[in-house]
Amino acid sequence: MSNAELINKPLVGAIGVVCLCTAAVCYIWFPEQTSLRSATLRIGVVMVALFLALPKAGEHVRWERLTPVIVGAVVLMALAKKMVLVILPLLVIIGILLTIFRPRDKLRPPRPK
Repeated sequence: MSNAELINKPLVGAIGVVCLCTAAVCYIWFPEQTSLRSATLRIGVVMVALFLALPKAGEHVRWERLTPVIVGAVVLMALAKKMVLVILPLLVIIGILLTIFRPRDKLRPPRPK
């Protein structure tokens, strides 16, 4: 079972919406609670983004192997701000090449239950 299958997507979305609603309530009725509001707002935004990024049930994730490359590229761009104009087009070209020359999906027999 992959990690994407272990995550309950509706629960992630519900947690995100509850956090965003809590941040709105704190903003309207409890303006002195800035730390609670900022924490729930940040967590809510991340959870909603995760909800939108998670695949649907039964959908295969092709970007699992590219995640370390993407994270490394973001860190590299953050460290070398002047190199963004060089690194960004290079990353686009590498992404296109990896998409074109990726290995074919292996057909596996279904697992017995």
